[in-house]
Amino acid sequence: MPLSKKRERIAVDNPDKIAKLLQKAARDSYRLDKVLYEPLNVAIASSFNVVKALEDEVKTIDKAIERNIKGINPTEYQSLISIPRVGPILASGIFCI
Repeated sequence: MPLSKKRERIAVDNPDKIAKLLQKAARDSYRLDKVLYEPLNVAIASSFNVVKALEDEVKTIDKAIERNIKGINPTEYQSLISIPRVGPILASGIFCI
């Protein structure tokens, strides 16, 4: 799994308490005027599009790094990525040392 896609789970001590706090915050928040719904949706959709584009760029760069490192020394590369939690990006960092 590329380093850019790694996700970690966060342990939550009391999920019910947190859910109730979030529900209370939502109830106590200000309601938007209906005129603002569309511009807000457009802004949020635009932000998601930017995030998606940046994720695609990171994938492209990760693949380019992996191709270059494989070409330098394939045997050492395979040895490094066989180590648990060492992926293409970390392996390339180790090669650079």
